[in-house]
Amino acid sequence: MEVGFKSDKGLKRSNNEDACFVLLTDKVYLVADGVGGGNAGEIASRTAVNEIANYLSLIHILTLP
Repeated sequence: MEVGFKSDKGLKRSNNEDACFVLLTDKVYLVADGVGGGNAGEIASRTAVNEIANYLSLIHILTLP
């Protein structure tokens, strides 16, 4: 399977605030929107993705035989 991610910074910001995470082995696809127009949207979306990815990694390690 091939997976791609395309995002657009929108009209209000000079940087892209979106974040994504893909875990193909467990068919997990996560996209966090950067709260268009809010302050520190890139931090919020990156933090959300990182926390969920870390949790999934921990669960995966704990369930290994």
